[in-house]
Amino acid sequence: MHRKWHFKRVERQAQIAKRLEKLGKRSGLLQQLASGAFAGVVSRSFVAPLDLIKTHLVTGHGSRGAPKTAAVVAAKIFEEGGWKAFFRGNGINCLRVAPCKAIELCVFENLKRALSKDEGSLMSFVAAPVAGGAAGMMSTVATYPLELMRTRMMVQPHLYTSISRTFHKIVAEEGAGALYSGLRPSVLGVFPYAAANYGVYAGLRSAYKRVTKKDYVPTVPTLLFGAAAASCSSALTFPLEVARRQMQLGTVGGKAVYKNALDVVQTIYKEEGFLALYRGLGTTCVKLIPAAAVSCMCYEAARLALRVDDASIKKRENEKEALKEEEEGLALQAEVE
Repeated sequence: MHRKWHFKRVERQAQIAKRLEKLGKRSGLLQQLASGAFAGVVSRSFVAPLDLIKTHLVTGHGSRGAPKTAAVVAAKIFEEGGWKAFFRGNGINCLRVAPCKAIELCVFENLKRALSKDEGSLMSFVAAPVAGGAAGMMSTVATYPLELMRTRMMVQPHLYTSISRTFHKIVAEEGAGALYSGLRPSVLGVFPYAAANYGVYAGLRSAYKRVTKKDYVPTVPTLLFGAAAASCSSALTFPLEVARRQMQLGTVGGKAVYKNALDVVQTIYKEEGFLALYRGLGTTCVKLIPAAAVSCMCYEAARLALRVDDASIKKRENEKEALKEEEEGLALQAEVE
């Protein structure tokens, strides 16, 4: 009898070790990266026309002067290139957004989870905004040259006709450092933007789960939470977005138009007034609603399909803890034997 129990214990220990090894390998990292990339590409392609119009409004560039309304910009874009012109720069945008969102969302999820382990602590309350800000900064630095080239291609298509030509033209005429022109205001702007965005979004989702006592947040609330978070964060940091776009446009006649982000803000405020710092915000907010809807739906759906959603991760962690406790119990029994 004793011998039979011994073999059963050894067999169970082997099963536990094998299962723990399998759970350990399933970190979900690749699935998280894929979810973020998928959500980013689909949502940005969906709102590419609005993004192009917003960029023209923010930078004030047009073929004949500076258009003042979204309708005028849209008409001019269509006149110059038809409906395809509304997707100008979207190819490079997808190349940028895929790794950008993959890195951002993956870093956010893992950092938030790490900071939230000690429930009830101060860090657990600020985990989402801190993780969101850090994730936004990391993804911005990693993909910034692609963002700069996309802006040039969108606003000055007659000068920058393709990704490779844009890259070579910038490096040849302005130097490799020009690929990071405007990085400082971008990083300064993305931290408060991402912190507010992820903080509000995570807070609303958590509140919904507490009220409904469910682990799953349906599509409609997800849409509303994403739109609300993006609107708040965009309004908060929009002047820095204007400064970033202006600096990305580079030089005129071989000379830099602005010294730094502060110079951009001061110049625009002095020459055009305070409201000019928010030029394009209306179009941005209009774009945010469908963008947030598609992005959030795609991301949450992909996480659920790939089993890297919060509920699935929590289930695996609970299983790990239970198996480790059982393993410790069997080890103690082995010592007694």
